[in-house]
Amino acid sequence: MHIALKVGGLITILLIIIAAIVIPLTLHFRQKPVQNISLNETTAETANSSVSTTGDNSSTSLTTQSTQFLIQSNYTSVLTTNNPMTCRQVSCLATYFYYEAIKINVSVAGNYTIVSSSSIDTYGFLFNNSFDPLNPIRNLLLYDDDSGGNQQFELTYFLQPLVNYVVVTSTYIQYQTGTFSLIATGPGVINFTRIITPNSTILIQSNYTSSLTIYSPTTCHPDMCSNSNFYYEAIKINVFVAGTYTIACSSSIDTYGFLFNTTFDPTNPTKNLLVSDDDSAGNQQFKLVYFLQPSINYTVIATTYYPFISGSFSLIATGPGVVYFTRITSSNMTAVSGNLSFYGVQLNFDTQALSNDWSLCYNDTYNVILNSSILIPILGICNKQKLMLGCRPVGSSLLSVAAMGLRGDVLYSCGMSTSCTHVANGVGWYFAYEYSWGFVNNNDIVYRSACDTASTNPIYRLCWDTISAHGGYRCGNIIDLSSSTTYQRVIYHSN
Repeated sequence: MHIALKVGGLITILLIIIAAIVIPLTLHFRQKPVQNISLNETTAETANSSVSTTGDNSSTSLTTQSTQFLIQSNYTSVLTTNNPMTCRQVSCLATYFYYEAIKINVSVAGNYTIVSSSSIDTYGFLFNNSFDPLNPIRNLLLYDDDSGGNQQFELTYFLQPLVNYVVVTSTYIQYQTGTFSLIATGPGVINFTRIITPNSTILIQSNYTSSLTIYSPTTCHPDMCSNSNFYYEAIKINVFVAGTYTIACSSSIDTYGFLFNTTFDPTNPTKNLLVSDDDSAGNQQFKLVYFLQPSINYTVIATTYYPFISGSFSLIATGPGVVYFTRITSSNMTAVSGNLSFYGVQLNFDTQALSNDWSLCYNDTYNVILNSSILIPILGICNKQKLMLGCRPVGSSLLSVAAMGLRGDVLYSCGMSTSCTHVANGVGWYFAYEYSWGFVNNNDIVYRSACDTASTNPIYRLCWDTISAHGGYRCGNIIDLSSSTTYQRVIYHSN
């Protein structure tokens, strides 16, 4: 009996020991497949986001348990001095950027990203179907400079199968060469094919410089002929090589350009008009793009966006051949007769001292706004070749401060420069629509913001705001006249 109990007790103890060993092992092996699945998913996701390959033109794909495929395709090449050149597609004012054109195709539609990698500062462009170096804005889809970091471009676009795209790899700095790689990622392989560009497509740059003055003829804008007070210059152009040419303007004034077939008739300014442009070259400059033929005379009209504005300008033409410029003289260019009545800035000036050919053309108080919509009609009334500006307290017979000059000097465009003046007849003039208009004595400095707030020789200063916010601003050393009804602005004119 005691032996049976002892044996039974030993069996019970053995069963407990076996259970203690077997049950944890069973649980362990049942949990292990779950743990494996979790690790596999994590690995797949990690691998899916870190695929990397190298090669001149290669691709690698990774299949994962998710529905997303990321495929990386690579392309490597080099820009050398043997590469063709083009202009910057955005402004096209400089033509000395080496480039390489690469055709790309995909078989899977989706969003693709193409990033450059290089030791040089790159600039990238994506075109639909084809790239024309003589008309670099044609077919342009997007462009980028530095979005890829480290002065590298990054292009992201939804690409379609059965469509040819062209990536143009160029540089931010002219004449720069060096190796580069393109790294493309997306839902499918990108096939890269270099486009061999013959040297005949290298662009040739031609230049022309001149100036619009008060002696220049005037016309209206051919595309909106409601005002005929725009100075212009007509330039005949010819080419000997047919092709697409770009003519861009560079100036400190706001320019407007027109291209005519054969001739320009200022009495019928829409006749023969081919193309017109205002600001496509950037910085308020025009850019004309047209396919020019040999043995045909074309006429470029360089004028301004605002009336009665004068200043120097340059034309930069790019295309497959030289553009020959010839200035066309106009028979209606007239000279200003007579001399100015006085020199320099005058204080307490009596207008009775003016000769009979001077007349008052504008008189209003300082609180009246002089924005461009108001000022342009005023200059249409004050339309003679000499102007005198002055100011005075209401009721006074004397101008507190006054100065006169030739129209082109008085309306010399300084834009939004804080320090620009144009010295003529002993007066420092400045003018800009939607900024300010005024003068200082001779070479005195100005600080325009928008009106002149400098304090040197204050009694010799006059400034009128030409912005929409308020009138004013100063009459000599009297300032903050933007809301004043006790001070007057006056303009006299004469031939």
